Amino acid sequence: MSIDGLISASVLFHDRDGTASLKVVDLSGGDSYTTGKVAIISGTAGTSSVTIQCQPTTYKGASGEAVSFTTVRRIAFSASRQTQVKDALTSQRLLESDGDVSITRFVSSGDGEQGPSLTITPGYASGTSSYSIVIYGE
Repeated sequence: MSIDGLISASVLFHDRDGTASLKVVDLSGGDSYTTGKVAIISGTAGTSSVTIQCQPTTYKGASGEAVSFTTVRRIAFSASRQTQVKDALTSQRLLESDGDVSITRFVSSGDGEQGPSLTITPGYASGTSSYSIVIYGE
């Protein structure tokens, strides 16, 4: 697998007092990647947790093969309702979404036998949520 990608985040606000005074609040950063692996997984979660296996994932790369990760390094996540992503091995909350995109730096090599896995945990009592998760690692 050969990749060429970018993970970035940007925050920009114009803070005005209503007249001529303006303050700009700005924070941005990004990382480029030319090695490693990437996968995107989308689905629907009900009220029960969903486990995303990373060795292998359900995502097929450009070569048609399922992408497997031994180490997960970055995760981007979006869900239509309040939903968390947790490390399935430690139950550590990694990120949360409620209609927005969340990005985190994370290193997980799993339990040594199954590799890393992630748990999508809904924060609602009824209904469903659609989600997408982008995984970057090795």
